[in-house]
Amino acid sequence: MPPRLLFVLALLAAGAAAWLVFGSTGDERADTVGAADLPAGEAGDATLRGAGGREGAADARSRSSGTGAGDADAAKAAAAAIGEPHPERVKATLRGVVRGPGGRQIAGARVVLIDADGNRIELTTDTNGWYTFRGTPGRYRVLIDGGRDGVAWLADALLDGGSAGLPLQTQLQQPGGVRARVAGKSGPVVGIVVTLAPPPDAVALAGLPPRELRTDPAGIALFEEVVPGDYLLTATTEAGSTYRVPVTVHPDVVAEARVLVLPLRTITGTVRGGPNGPPVGDAALRLVVNVPGVGEPAEQSWSTDYAGSFRTEVPKGVPVRLEVRAHGYAPTVLQQARFPPSFLRAFLSPSPEPARLDVNLEEGRAVYGVARDKDGRPVPELALALEGQGGFVLGEATTAADGSYRIEHVPMGTATFVLRTPGYSLRARAFVGVPALKDVAFDLVVAPARRVQGTVVGADGRGVAGARVSLHAWSEVDLMRDPASTADAFSDERGWWRMDDVPGGQVLVARATLGDRVSLPVRLEVEAPSPATLTLILQGTGSVRGIVRDRRTELPVAGARVSLHSAAWGSTYGGQATSDAEGRFEARGLAPGPWRVAASADGYLTTEPESATVQLGVPGEVAIALDPGIAFEGVVVDAEDLPIEGAEVFVEWRSRLVQPSHGGTPLAIADAAGRFRLAGYPPGTYALMARIPGTTRLATQVVKEGGTSFRLVLERPKETK
Repeated sequence: MPPRLLFVLALLAAGAAAWLVFGSTGDERADTVGAADLPAGEAGDATLRGAGGREGAADARSRSSGTGAGDADAAKAAAAAIGEPHPERVKATLRGVVRGPGGRQIAGARVVLIDADGNRIELTTDTNGWYTFRGTPGRYRVLIDGGRDGVAWLADALLDGGSAGLPLQTQLQQPGGVRARVAGKSGPVVGIVVTLAPPPDAVALAGLPPRELRTDPAGIALFEEVVPGDYLLTATTEAGSTYRVPVTVHPDVVAEARVLVLPLRTITGTVRGGPNGPPVGDAALRLVVNVPGVGEPAEQSWSTDYAGSFRTEVPKGVPVRLEVRAHGYAPTVLQQARFPPSFLRAFLSPSPEPARLDVNLEEGRAVYGVARDKDGRPVPELALALEGQGGFVLGEATTAADGSYRIEHVPMGTATFVLRTPGYSLRARAFVGVPALKDVAFDLVVAPARRVQGTVVGADGRGVAGARVSLHAWSEVDLMRDPASTADAFSDERGWWRMDDVPGGQVLVARATLGDRVSLPVRLEVEAPSPATLTLILQGTGSVRGIVRDRRTELPVAGARVSLHSAAWGSTYGGQATSDAEGRFEARGLAPGPWRVAASADGYLTTEPESATVQLGVPGEVAIALDPGIAFEGVVVDAEDLPIEGAEVFVEWRSRLVQPSHGGTPLAIADAAGRFRLAGYPPGTYALMARIPGTTRLATQVVKEGGTSFRLVLERPKETK
């Protein structure tokens, strides 16, 4: 071959090679996260995995080379996994370190990130316990599985597009478990579907994916490796009956939960549009019943046929609530006191004949008005909802361009407005009364979201990275619980943090936490258009310890709920503890300063809070005495003076004054001798009542003081004599 031709071919080959090396990776390199992008000590073998958990070719190349095209492929895989169609879009970096017992950094922990659309991407921590992810700015949920070192769940991790990377400090805790036993009248129920998921109002576990199992031949569903926290256990039968039981999972403990599946009861009926009105087809009905002896509700849902009729099987408990919805009519809720007496008698009787329930719907009235800001300008595209008792949604609407809205078919009664649009809040709680004969005009005043930003610094004034900043709604009312946060963010390497979607028009409390350090809370009002800027100073924490005793006997009270609130900053900043068998408790992680400490327990009056002072290194001491108040003791018998075991006994406040708060025993169950005891009530006039579970007949006695010789006589159902 001529030398000139060889030279030309060599040039072409070199050009092709240069194009492959530089041209094909130019765009991807901007998204590569390699060893050079990590802080000192973080570079390691972090692996990017697909949603199925398998390591692909791009992952293998990334692990072998550390940087370059392998990382580019991994970054492209990450973008595809979270549903990002444009690699050129702005990216943000999420970095975190996973720690186990004693603060040891955990290598090889599995990290699963879930975006707002439910897409998943998996990573593993490197040899130093760090993981790094680069993706579209927004909020992610993060599940971390460290194997024997424990698990963790981050309900709301923020990727801020303006930050170089937000380091998260995650402390693993040992997983727990749940053993659910499902049984019916004839023994264990096999093959029933059991679901374990956080409750709808969960904060710490919000968004955690539910887990589902079927019961084994012993009627048991065993959930293992469960992130500690509060859950709702749901069992669903083949007939469509749903049973829900709350359960709390503690680290390294298997919680026991029992689900009692009731026999079925046939009910029939018709849904009409008003008395003697037309039948309403395709109406949706949902019945809630209480499970006798357990106290947890069971549910059944069904719908009417084209003629407005229905025939269905529902759990045979005690009916407490029926919800009915139909197009063109006001949603209807029947509480236990509003059920037709004939239906209750038939439903609770031992007769196999179907119980009949007819429901008459109303068209309701309209609620209309205009939503404006504080300056009187209309607010368009604002999603509104009207809620009744228990959060039952009565109607929804979206404001028009002029801020107007109209919600049709609202039932008579009192309802509450709720905003569904993020970034807005009502300047005042809006209650509206809906009469039966006319529509209601009701205007709303809303406040837009504002930006809140600032820094988290240490005692030396330097910025602190990885601190969690939380905003809570200010309240002067002692809620006796830790309220849900309004917004959260994490500080970056410089200590800076920012929140862009904070509801305005309300007083908020901001505080920062990092490990065992906290900041004093800062109050702010989100009003001005310009961003609110705050500096939060982290400092050490202290503790409060003490003992809870019975005021009369001086004996310790075990299981008392102790609530602590900052005397200077209101009920939104506090802690909780529970007294042990000796009545002792200790609450840690409290900022120095004055605190209010209150305790409550079943069978005791609610007392005024005690004062305690928290200092660094010196626990605050407090002694709390609980007053047992008035007690009611006696027996439940039938007409033949025989004790009724299992009878339910409770009291109802009868004074014309406002009912006082108390921690009295809510319900007593008569023992084999028919005896009962209720304690913890303040002086006043009460109705002492008893009933046999599954029946509606009550034995009532009006009393003005406590005692030990009360006698309640009940008529037994004929079939149980």
